[in-house]
Amino acid sequence: MRIRNPWGHTEYRQKWSDYSDEIVDNEEAITAYIKGLDDDEEFSTDNKNDGTFFINYQTWRDIYSRLFVAIDFPVHWTAIYWKSGWTEKTAGGLPLKNTPEGRKRFANNPQYLFAPMEEDTEILISIAQPDGRIWRGEEV
Repeated sequence: MRIRNPWGHTEYRQKWSDYSDEIVDNEEAITAYIKGLDDDEEFSTDNKNDGTFFINYQTWRDIYSRLFVAIDFPVHWTAIYWKSGWTEKTAGGLPLKNTPEGRKRFANNPQYLFAPMEEDTEILISIAQPDGRIWRGEEV
């Protein structure tokens, strides 16, 4: 996997990291991979502390607990942010049976209504929760 730390410093330093045996042994393939990228995606292997590094999936899975995926948004975009949660009163769950009681329970789930202003609209929806493996302290 190729990972990019958006702050551009502090990199992983084990297998597949800069100067590792894996990088040295596969330098030709890595150079071909970089040359095959779009111009705005290319990176240099000369800058060894640029925030870009390689890591195998199993190691990534074992050390990291969060993944943030960034996409290129169009020049003009807007965002709306709602913060809510499932509580004892609002955790309706899925309607297990199509009964009036099941539908009433389901209607208690947090819901948001939005209508795109244009016919051809791309929408990004992100649902997140604090990572329980590292959660320490009071809720913010």
